[in-house]
Amino acid sequence: MVALHRQVLESRPDSFRSWFQQAEELKCQGFLIEALHSFDRALQYYQHDYYSWYYRGQILEEINSFLEAINSYKKACEIKSNNYWAWYNQGCIWQEKIENYQESIVCFFNALKNKPEDYWSIYHLAKAYYAQKKYLLSLNYLQQALKIRPHDYWSYYWQGVCQQKLHQWQNARYSYQKALEIKPSDYWTLKQLATLAEIQCLYQDAIAFYSQLEEMGEDTEDIYYKLAQYHQILGNKSQALHYQQLITTKSC
Repeated sequence: MVALHRQVLESRPDSFRSWFQQAEELKCQGFLIEALHSFDRALQYYQHDYYSWYYRGQILEEINSFLEAINSYKKACEIKSNNYWAWYNQGCIWQEKIENYQESIVCFFNALKNKPEDYWSIYHLAKAYYAQKKYLLSLNYLQQALKIRPHDYWSYYWQGVCQQKLHQWQNARYSYQKALEIKPSDYWTLKQLATLAEIQCLYQDAIAFYSQLEEMGEDTEDIYYKLAQYHQILGNKSQALHYQQLITTKSC
């Protein structure tokens, strides 16, 4: 590997194609900074190459130079606006690394123009609108995502969260139950179902969900407190006392 790396660096490319090929070889070998330099040299010969800007963006993203990566992806999109990947990758950086959701929305819309049934762009649009507290719009895209992937845990889970924010209690419960069918004994879904039961004052249901969490080993003081509280409300004195004692033991 080292010998091959030295051989590549000792070559003296003198054309766009030579620099581009060297950049690809270095990138494949994991020599990212050297590959970045080679892509830059290739672009000195031909500034309008989509792939040089795109691969350059990938490298910059991998080394955590996110704003530079965005600029490289933007260049790629200026050259070839009807592409999917440069728009999609750019959108992911805006959303996940910089938390600029409006910019990410623009990118994912452009990605969808070139790949209309893409689950990931649709799902990311749902998450971007959720982050902006536009729950109805988020719900719309989650429902579109579920048409593409009918058994997707994450779409059902976030659909439930949106419905809960919109006070659509029964719909939220249905969504969480569907998520739980796909991913049984999931901590976060059980926690959401327990919270939903609390909101609706369905204390027996809340006890059932918190008991499942306890059986999974989630023996936190908060769970014991909830179980003690709801058993007390329902008049289950011995169970309430049992959990109160567990709280005392855990606090010592």
